[in-house]
Amino acid sequence: KHYTRNSINSLTDTSQYHVEHLTTFVLDRKDGMITVDDGIRRLRLLDAKGKVWTQEILLQVEEKSISLIDQETKNELENFPIGSIQHCQAVMNACSYDSILALVCKESGQTKPDLHLFQCDDIKANLIHADVESAMMDAKGGKVKKRPETLKMILKSDGVIPPPPPAPAPEPPEASNQVDIKSRVAAWSQILNHILDDIEFFVTKLQKAAEALNELSNRKKTKKSKKKGPGEGVLTLRSRPPSEDEFIDCLQKFKHAFNQLGKLKDHIQNPSAVDLVHFLFAPLRMVVQASGSVDLARSVLVPLLTREAIDFLHASGTAEERHLWVALGDGWTKCRLEWPKDFYFPPCVLTFRDGWEPPVLLEGTLGRDQELNHLYCICVLSLFLFIMLLCSCFLNTFDVDSQTKVFAKSKYDFVARNSTELSVLKDEVVEVLDDRKQWWKVNGAGGCGYVPNNILEMTKAVDISSRGEPIYSHTIQVRGEGPQLVHSGVQFHETGSDLLKKFQVPSRGGGGSLPSVSITYDSSPDDVRGWLEAKGFSPVTITSLGVLTGAQLFSLNKDELKTVCPDDGARVYSQVTVQKAALEVELPDTSSSKQTK
Repeated sequence: KHYTRNSINSLTDTSQYHVEHLTTFVLDRKDGMITVDDGIRRLRLLDAKGKVWTQEILLQVEEKSISLIDQETKNELENFPIGSIQHCQAVMNACSYDSILALVCKESGQTKPDLHLFQCDDIKANLIHADVESAMMDAKGGKVKKRPETLKMILKSDGVIPPPPPAPAPEPPEASNQVDIKSRVAAWSQILNHILDDIEFFVTKLQKAAEALNELSNRKKTKKSKKKGPGEGVLTLRSRPPSEDEFIDCLQKFKHAFNQLGKLKDHIQNPSAVDLVHFLFAPLRMVVQASGSVDLARSVLVPLLTREAIDFLHASGTAEERHLWVALGDGWTKCRLEWPKDFYFPPCVLTFRDGWEPPVLLEGTLGRDQELNHLYCICVLSLFLFIMLLCSCFLNTFDVDSQTKVFAKSKYDFVARNSTELSVLKDEVVEVLDDRKQWWKVNGAGGCGYVPNNILEMTKAVDISSRGEPIYSHTIQVRGEGPQLVHSGVQFHETGSDLLKKFQVPSRGGGGSLPSVSITYDSSPDDVRGWLEAKGFSPVTITSLGVLTGAQLFSLNKDELKTVCPDDGARVYSQVTVQKAALEVELPDTSSSKQTK
């Protein structure tokens, strides 16, 4: 809101908004692209395939034009006269991009109009739409100008998300003093998963920059005049290579990945750690080449590779891979013990693009005396908890209402922007822990955190297990023969059959039995249809998915479900995940041979 006041001047009729450019389509009947709705459907398909590349820019609205401005350099990328704007529309909650501004522009000399789509987070699309519409109406003439009043309305609007809460998020439970190997393997796998995610993001950014540069080059070859054509400003921005700091961060992530593989080499398969080493060297070569030479990579000393990681690379790398690795210098091939004791290495904190923080592992074991003392404390604590449990049973008999909890339902999707906030999905039910301020502290399927109160409404429902989708799309999932870490089509297999299982909490009166209407891997299409109907899904969803068997439905991932059922896909994925988790608990023996995705 502070930024809004500083970026909107109702006296000069100039306003600026932080937006993300999603994509631009040419409206052409031959391509089936006629309306804004057609563009939103195409955007959904691109998003499901991971082919949407966002670019942060400033959208500036003035009396006679709309400009797109580079956020960093403040250079103007595009300029659309108000008269060239044929249509402006706000599209809310249509897909994972929940606040889309659509602009249809056709400048002089263009045979077909362009459809530009922007995601609007700081100021919602419906408010920016009102600004653009008022500018278009004023441009058509009229005694009374409408835009100044519209700008004042936007300034007073409470339709923006309030600032982050001043209080820190609730502290997670203290880790135990002893971490077994399964927990360490799970943590290492999660860290590797996020490292690969960031590497994939950076390499995709390089590829998009190369594509934009190639497109600009082709346009310059065929263009007759020196005047900048439509869309060239955004293409110029997209073709800009990543900064040196981004290159260094990515190269450090490769080193972290090799260290994690050194730890996981005996614990993962399908693919194995050796397979993943081969998988990593291809993008590593691309990043080194894109940086201009090996000099930048040779300058990246930290983090140093561990001895087990170095031995593993020597044993598993091909001759070509080892040649590239050795060319990167001592910072990549020597462990700490091979450097002088007084040689200073700067700290290297592992951070991730999405703000995720690695779990803290307490390595080592307790001494014998400490172990006995620890055991004694556990016994005393257990006795104390047992006494408290008995007391609470008597208290609950007389004062049931004192334990009443307060729940709220989310009206919209909300994505956490830092570690203090909590991501929630539309229609997700959360327990309200503190509702005294603008940001409510809540407890949901993703843990504890803060959510803005203007997206919540009180409800009597108490089922907080039906989250639409997980916070992270790459998670450790349980299969019959052991947990598997799934990342962009690559699966990491762990030993052990009971690690990180997602247990479905049984109701207090129902024991541990499955719901009365449920499906299994052996369910017929009729069973699946009945289950979908019982869950209250739309007729379109029931018709689309009701032809599948239970095993076929379980095999679909979230993106596939959202592509088939844009409106219900996330909720179907949530219910299928809960159903599979229930089967893991109820039928551990019979489900061991099933392979789910």
